[in-house]
Amino acid sequence: MSNHVYEDAALRLNQKTEESRLLDLKVPKHQLIAGGAAGDLAVTGITVNDEIVEVLQYVGAGVSVTNIVDLTAEFTPGLGVINNAAGTASTGSKLMVRWNQKTFV
Repeated sequence: MSNHVYEDAALRLNQKTEESRLLDLKVPKHQLIAGGAAGDLAVTGITVNDEIVEVLQYVGAGVSVTNIVDLTAEFTPGLGVINNAAGTASTGSKLMVRWNQKTFV
């Protein structure tokens, strides 16, 4: 066999190893936060590269939960915040935010 075949095989193995390593970097996180006006809401530890998995609004949280609304599609991650500019206001509610951490400092 030529060296070229071995080099190709080694390159494929390195690519697979890198793909596996990247998959391993997804760390599930969650945080319960206070709702607020549409826009930036603070979420400790989230970054722009992270993947939002779920944002659930617990309507009436603090007294009694009267409804649960899935707001996931409205939000994008930022540095220490999630943002739903021009989205649903969640004032008086709690939000359960679940995300996959994809970056390490």
